[in-house]
Amino acid sequence: MQAPDFHHYPFGDVPKRLNDFFKPEKRDIVGRTEELAQVRRNLLEGRATVLVNGIGGIGKTTVARKYLELHWDEYRHIAWLTVASPQSLDNDPNRVADKGYSPLRDAFLRSSVLWQNLGIGAEVEKHLNNKDLDSAFQAICHRLGQLQDCLLIIDNANEAADLLEHRPALKSLNAHVLVTSRARPKEWQIVEVNELPLPMAVELFRQHYAHPSLDQTTENELNTLVETLLRHTLLLELVGKSSSPDGANIPFLRLLESLQNQSFHDRYLNEIPVDAGDHADGQNLRRQAKVEDYISLIFNHISHMREDLCDLLKAMTLLPPAQAYNREFLSDHCKLLDIEFLPTRAETLVQLGWLKKEAVPEGGIGYSLHPLILDVAFRELGVTAEWADKVIEYVAGLIEYDDQNKQHNFQEKRDMQPLGDHLGKLFFHAETGSVSYLLDHLASLEKVYGFYKNAARLAEQALHIAEQKLSENIISERQSNLGLVHSELGEYERACNLLEKALSSDKKNFGPDHPTVSMSQSNLATVYKKLGEYERARDLLEKALRPAEKNFGPDHPFVAVGQSNLAIVYSNLGEYERARDLLEKALRSDEKNFGPDHPTVAISQSNLATVYKNLGEYERARDLLEKALRSDEKNFGPDHPNVAIRYNNLAHVYFAEKNYPAAIKAFQEALRIVEKTLGKDHHYYKMSSKNLEAAQRAAAG
Repeated sequence: MQAPDFHHYPFGDVPKRLNDFFKPEKRDIVGRTEELAQVRRNLLEGRATVLVNGIGGIGKTTVARKYLELHWDEYRHIAWLTVASPQSLDNDPNRVADKGYSPLRDAFLRSSVLWQNLGIGAEVEKHLNNKDLDSAFQAICHRLGQLQDCLLIIDNANEAADLLEHRPALKSLNAHVLVTSRARPKEWQIVEVNELPLPMAVELFRQHYAHPSLDQTTENELNTLVETLLRHTLLLELVGKSSSPDGANIPFLRLLESLQNQSFHDRYLNEIPVDAGDHADGQNLRRQAKVEDYISLIFNHISHMREDLCDLLKAMTLLPPAQAYNREFLSDHCKLLDIEFLPTRAETLVQLGWLKKEAVPEGGIGYSLHPLILDVAFRELGVTAEWADKVIEYVAGLIEYDDQNKQHNFQEKRDMQPLGDHLGKLFFHAETGSVSYLLDHLASLEKVYGFYKNAARLAEQALHIAEQKLSENIISERQSNLGLVHSELGEYERACNLLEKALSSDKKNFGPDHPTVSMSQSNLATVYKKLGEYERARDLLEKALRPAEKNFGPDHPFVAVGQSNLAIVYSNLGEYERARDLLEKALRSDEKNFGPDHPTVAISQSNLATVYKNLGEYERARDLLEKALRSDEKNFGPDHPNVAIRYNNLAHVYFAEKNYPAAIKAFQEALRIVEKTLGKDHHYYKMSSKNLEAAQRAAAG
């Protein structure tokens, strides 16, 4: 075979370019200065075999190309070999195959230009004809080792076992060897390529997203978008190109919303194929493809692993990503899925590049999954809600919060919510009973936090699934929960419709004196009260309270709720003494059942304070509201809607006392919190604005 004429043979009869790769053109790249410096240090300090490690598409090939460009003149001989994935060669007639197939060795044996330029073409062909692949590979390595000032770059070598097997041969070369790999085999000198720092990620996205709407984008919005794309090099490039005017022409805010809801799987984002540039060269990808297709191609061998490794990776997808979990936690988690957790399997996944190993706060080591790998594994390995049913049900139980249940600790539920949020996002559209159960409990927590719009979204889906799959009793429960959320949003007609359906169903299924009926009556009455239909609310609440006292006894938390609700209606009707008596009973009961700092106690304190204000007992009202405010700030943080309500009620007391400066300050704080958490369109904001204006007018005389 005739060697190609490269026209420039400065070092004898062996050319500088040992095989047919293109000399990289000089171009600027975003970031990677530290990584390039570390590669150079490692190569010069005698550690001549360097592995550049990172997940697919993160920029490993870019680092290798830039290194080659920067140091081109410092090497006499250079070879660049790209390792093809085994899957891409399954139907390739030129594949050099044998029982002990090695992708890395195959890259050397497939490069006939390399053998010819080394002057050993005949020798290598003889070994290949005899099916003696090891001898052919050894001959190439031996000849490379005889060269001076040689750089060998091996790109896309992702098989950990393959790298370990051939490391001694590569290390023995009298050359600088630079390997890019998503695998992380032991004993290699590793230079990590991670996500871009935030400013550089923003810069890279700006380079590729040439849309006019970018000019009206805030720094915070731009930062949020690149964080949503995980500061991942390929994703930033592809999404930027795909959504530019030459692509899908997606305005920035529309793009941000779709990425937050659907990641990079948005339908419009994937309408037009784009060019992946260097990433396509380094990963053996198609030149033109859609965003989600590129990502699948990069990780296309994820489903070719052993079944036990796939099972462990599937189990990891059910946990929030980018967080390390220790072996004990993972063992318990896997048991729910009837999978045996073995540390050796986790270590294998670390070496293969699918898991990351890191220290955990409680001591020891743990394993985490990158969000992008999680997304691909979830889709490629066929993770379903049916397969994950036991985990979903278990987590739903962990986050179930009933403010009337003395055993439920609010902070503990809040700490567990990220597990539920993750599963809720993964399986939002899966119609199983456990998913309905999970979404309903997530909605309840969001309602407690004051995130009513998200609570409504979750509760609506929980009800939809229940209507398809579950019993009438469960449907009624979901209707009630959704109705209460609509009530908090000020959507009283929708709330009434749902709560009346639930009450009708509960009466039919349980009879008039059942606790479930009492609860439904109480829920509906709260909406009637907000609509100003106080007599209807009073009648329902009196009906609900009598069987509740009979079924549970006078000191039960549910009875206290009934007393509070009825007292508020009495107060609305001007019957303040009756209201006060009931609320004092409810507060004593709640303090006994929950302790002084529980959210339920704060509500009772606030309700009683309002009645004291109406009775002119301002000092007692102030004392209670200040206690309730401190409690809510402790439980929910300073910017929660409940805190806004306490400020609003406290301002009304100041206003009644004609302490207008204090009233204005409290109304302003309430307004700030409501605007931040609920928005200007919420009825609480409009109410708070009117209250503030009234106080300002009164202060002005």
